[in-house]
Amino acid sequence: MKLESLEESIRVCADRVTTTHLPLFYYAPDIMNCSRELERVRPKLISNLYGPRTKTKIQELLVLWETRIATRIKIPPSGLDMPGLILWTLSTCGFVTPKDDLNESMPVCFKNETFTLTRVAVQSVANVFYLDGFEFILTSTQFQNGYLNVPLRFYLACIHPLIYRSRPLTSLGDIPTESLVEVAKFLDLETLPELIQTNSSIKSVCDSESIWRNILDNITRYTSAKSTVSLGDSNEPSKALVRSVLESQQKRRMMRFAQTMDVSDWASPFEFLSPTASVDRRRRYHRLDDMIL
Repeated sequence: MKLESLEESIRVCADRVTTTHLPLFYYAPDIMNCSRELERVRPKLISNLYGPRTKTKIQELLVLWETRIATRIKIPPSGLDMPGLILWTLSTCGFVTPKDDLNESMPVCFKNETFTLTRVAVQSVANVFYLDGFEFILTSTQFQNGYLNVPLRFYLACIHPLIYRSRPLTSLGDIPTESLVEVAKFLDLETLPELIQTNSSIKSVCDSESIWRNILDNITRYTSAKSTVSLGDSNEPSKALVRSVLESQQKRRMMRFAQTMDVSDWASPFEFLSPTASVDRRRRYHRLDDMIL
């Protein structure tokens, strides 16, 4: 079950949560991976296939997660339906509701002000939520495939404009550049190229010097390679320095592999990644091996 690896991942995430202020309803991929792994091993506690030692270890990991991570970030509990997830989001943002379920309409209070939350069900296809004059449409597919994304979407569409008397933030282009820069600093390095393809304004944000400077300063979060003092003192753009660090690491890994393996150990030209790399010792894939910045 690789419990030791899971424990190390939880401790890394805990250090990140402790030292970094994560935006509301933003769930970093590494934190979500730990959460999914914990849910996968949780049923082992009541299984007869595992002994006391394994169950004790799993219990320790659950306690570590609850005390060091779950108490610092707001992750919605699993199993909520659409209205339940919306009510949880409102409660997390400080709203007070008179009951725990939503039929059609109900009052919600925020700082001594009362607003109306209304739900309109469109058969089994979608639900439309209205928070006073602000609208949020949630389809069944969006709910099932993006459960953890719903709180942030509802916040941007209804809660934020209601609280701050602004227009709804319905797309990435509506979010202020300063906010996007701060959010982008928490993204995985592999996510930036995908986000850059969204539109020109997002591309300019993700290609900004502050983003890549942050990546360079925290390069150990993405790779075992480390930037040298000379790189840090260079006048080159930070993105170019990050590219140099990654290219240097890739070359060293390829040289080590070539010196210890035979030509026959390499995968065929038609095999990008050997599915049995741990067995036949072919070229092993690393997430930064083929990244081009």
